[in-house]
Amino acid sequence: MTEARSLPTRQWRQLLPLLIWLALPQSAPAAPRIDAFDYNTKCLSDRLQEALATMPRDYSSNHLPSRLRSTQVNDQNAEGKAANAIESLQLIETFFADELGWSSVDGESAPMVLLANLSAKMDGSCDSMNAFYMNIGPDTAHVIAILQGHRQASEDLAHDIDVVGHEFTHGFFKSTQGEDQTLEKGAINEGVADMFGVTVRAWHESGRDLANTRVREDSFRVGRTFALVADRYYDAPMYQGAMRDLSNPFPWDTADHYDLGNQREFQEVHALSGVVSLPFALMVKGGRHPRLDQGIEVQGIGFDKAIRIIFYTLKHRLPYNTMPEFAAAVSRAAARIHGDGSPEVQTVHDAFATVGLLDGAAPSASNPAPTPSDPDPAPEADQEPPAADPAPQTDMPPEPEQPAPWLGPGQIFVVLLGVFLLALLIAGTVLKAFRRNQIRRAYQLDQPARPFVGQPGPARVGSAEAPPEPTRRISAGGCVTEVIAGTTRVTLMLDDRPLVLGRGSELPLPTPLRQCLSEDPFLARAHCELWYQPDSNHLYLRCLSENGVQMNGQNVAKGDKVKTDFSSPVTLRAGHTTLTLTRKGLWP
Repeated sequence: MTEARSLPTRQWRQLLPLLIWLALPQSAPAAPRIDAFDYNTKCLSDRLQEALATMPRDYSSNHLPSRLRSTQVNDQNAEGKAANAIESLQLIETFFADELGWSSVDGESAPMVLLANLSAKMDGSCDSMNAFYMNIGPDTAHVIAILQGHRQASEDLAHDIDVVGHEFTHGFFKSTQGEDQTLEKGAINEGVADMFGVTVRAWHESGRDLANTRVREDSFRVGRTFALVADRYYDAPMYQGAMRDLSNPFPWDTADHYDLGNQREFQEVHALSGVVSLPFALMVKGGRHPRLDQGIEVQGIGFDKAIRIIFYTLKHRLPYNTMPEFAAAVSRAAARIHGDGSPEVQTVHDAFATVGLLDGAAPSASNPAPTPSDPDPAPEADQEPPAADPAPQTDMPPEPEQPAPWLGPGQIFVVLLGVFLLALLIAGTVLKAFRRNQIRRAYQLDQPARPFVGQPGPARVGSAEAPPEPTRRISAGGCVTEVIAGTTRVTLMLDDRPLVLGRGSELPLPTPLRQCLSEDPFLARAHCELWYQPDSNHLYLRCLSENGVQMNGQNVAKGDKVKTDFSSPVTLRAGHTTLTLTRKGLWP
């Protein structure tokens, strides 16, 4: 037998600190800092919004505006709506950290600014019915705002965990996917935000255990408290008491099939988001398309597997730009997690096939659906056709001589080139006429009134002091815009609702800008109006005055509308006033 030997005393002493460290309970990584502010129903000013939007990511209390510092609260002393907002945001962060291993919105424990119990001043007026996420760059602060809903309401928008989760997910999406500059990618952003929002709420209602999260009848309805406040305090009821339903989007004026994306009423990110959020609901609960009989029965895989597949797609940045590419990326994520040919891959494929994003053929490991993340496959070796049996040699009579062609090779080339150029000219003329008519229709047709679509951009709904306007809708999002007029510098929040510029004292403009414009006698009281379309990143202008206006040197007469790309600063000349508008970032 071999004699057992003990470690020398010196080695035991060296190992002792390590053994003690291993025996001690290891603390979890610190939760990201949440700096919360109870704005006590006041309206967030343009200047404060600009200050928040440009704060550095790793800000300190020295970076906070003094007016904001005075409203700071924490989970120990916060009350009412502010306390609820803190609790809901902490709940969302806990879900991402504990279930998905993701800290804060960026995965790197970025601090978050939480604004609660406030109104937001977007384009001159203060609105209370919304929630939003704001971040204009990787080096700036992450801001989440949960507005008050209504000053007199005991119901709190922060009770909508799915809405708070929706805003948090906008930060997660931007941190992994970057800006969503196209309509389809913006709609994917909204759809993904809804997916995580309803999942967090279902997780919370099921005892905070994702593996055992239950599917309820109303699991996919978003914003029930939001709808209650809109109905009770603004006389703006929403269909079946919710903003949206992921499992049946169409009754909420939300697209439920990719083919609907060509229709004008769905050319908006929230209205188009159902094309990707409906497949998620089918992945979770199974079933068929709620409206279209396509003969596809989806087998549900539950919240746990479904949300992890979506999370994997975003975390690992599987590339996509369009909705079909997104569907292929999600299918690829399912294959990476569960294996080619697995039931989970089949579920993902069937779910996206119901909305026209994947074909109806069953996926297989030998012939996977193509995704943009796949490298270009090596071309298969060209297979030569089997050699035919040689024909028997026979004496054939000589073929008759062909007459010489009436055009030589050079002349044929000239003729073909002329035909090609003529075809290009005709095609260009037709496309130009089509584009001109398309632009004319876009200018002449007003945006159709829609019900509340929730999320980014505060809604212009009624208030306790003024009768409600039921045809108005929540903005589809916009941009933070810096306006410079001489020595005056202000920030505007432009969206798809026209903002009037002029010297009228009643115009809802920031006070410094209104005073500046009022001093120009050559301006009309309502001189022109501006609006911004986030889908195309275009700034629109309509002239309302006989004196005209200039946009980037182009004269615009009364009644005319023009647009320009807003990727670079835009110069307006109205009366004797020159305004420079610079887009600073998107307002989600």
